Amino acid sequence: MRKIIESRRYLLQAPNLHGDLHLRFAVVASQSKFSIKKMYIAMLPQHPKVPWKCLTLQAGIHPRYKFILWLTMRRRLATVDRLFKFGIIVPPTCVFCNTYDETLLHLFFYCTATKALWHRMLVWLGVHRAIGSWQEEVQWTTTMVKRKSGRGAITSAVFAMVIALVWRDRDLIRFQSHNYNEDRLCKEIVVHLHIRGRTRRKWQPVLSQLNPMP
Repeated sequence: MRKIIESRRYLLQAPNLHGDLHLRFAVVASQSKFSIKKMYIAMLPQHPKVPWKCLTLQAGIHPRYKFILWLTMRRRLATVDRLFKFGIIVPPTCVFCNTYDETLLHLFFYCTATKALWHRMLVWLGVHRAIGSWQEEVQWTTTMVKRKSGRGAITSAVFAMVIALVWRDRDLIRFQSHNYNEDRLCKEIVVHLHIRGRTRRKWQPVLSQLNPMP
C-alpha cells in the first residue's frame, strides 16, 4: 500500500511525462498486486507497431544483412540525396544504371540493374510477379514472412541479402571503382542460403528443390 501511495504522489507531481499517466496508473493500481515493472511499462511512450516488424525480426536473416535491412526500412542509408542534405557533394547519378539520380526508392527497385537482380532471385524461388516500388516489395515480402513457412523465411533472407549486397556493391563501385557482376551476387546469395539452411529444418526441403544457380 505504501508503494502505491508513493508512486501515486510521484505521478501527480509529474503530469507532463509521456501520455496520460493518471489513466495508466489507474489501470495498474486496479490490479490485485502492484508491480513496479508494470508501472514502468505503463509509463513508456506508446508507439504503433510498424508493419514490417516481423521481417526485420526474421531469425533466418544473418545479423549483418538484418542491420542493413533495418537501416533501409528506416530510410537511413546514406544515399546521394541524403548526403546532399549533410553538405557532402558526390556525383548524383546511380552507379548501376548511370541514368537517374541515386535515391533509396531508385535503388530499390526502379533501377534496372537492381530490379533485374531481385527478379532473377524471385524466379529462382519459383515466384513470377512484376517488381513494384519499394513499398510494394516490402509489403509483399512481409506477407510471405507471415506465412511462417520455409519458403517464406528463405524469401525474406533473399530480400535482405539483395538489399545488403546492392548497398555494398554501390559503395564499392562509387568509392573503389568496383565492377558490378550480377552472376557473382546470385552465387553469393545461393551459397549463403545453403550454408545457413543446414541448421534450419524448414529450409532444407525447399532448397533441395531449387536449381543449383538462378
